[in-house]
Amino acid sequence: MSDTPQAAQARRAEMTAVEFSQQMDEVTMPLLKREVAQKFDAMLNNVVRRHLGEGQAALSALASGSFVLNDLTVVLRLNEDTDAIELYADMGLPDPSADQAEIFSALLQMNLHNTHPGIVFGRNEASKRLVAFLKGHIFMMDDEGDFCLACLNKLTGTVHRIRNW
Repeated sequence: MSDTPQAAQARRAEMTAVEFSQQMDEVTMPLLKREVAQKFDAMLNNVVRRHLGEGQAALSALASGSFVLNDLTVVLRLNEDTDAIELYADMGLPDPSADQAEIFSALLQMNLHNTHPGIVFGRNEASKRLVAFLKGHIFMMDDEGDFCLACLNKLTGTVHRIRNW
């Protein structure tokens, strides 16, 4: 049995805001998630192909999201919970002869004072390596990867300056 347009309109009017929101989430969220994933894949593909070309290194980078840029290992990840692109640059292991507390204090101070706007410093718990991190919503990125490459160049340039304190 098919509803008349008037009956369907009356039923929609009876819906609560919560019900409407839930219904919209059921329809739009899977579409949005698919669009986000496609945008990330297109951007990653363009960034990698522009930097590495078409060889085996490019295929490996596409599979892992990791490659060397400006003599540093960088990693690109999509955070599917927040739709954010996360860019990491490896800063290396802390010098074992250096005062570890002093190193971490300096990094915390840079984070606190936003010395390098948008870039956060920390340590990867699994590898114990220092990392620089930059994050932004995927829809800030262009599919061609120009903005992503600019961000990666900024990130790696900052790491090189910090490593030469």
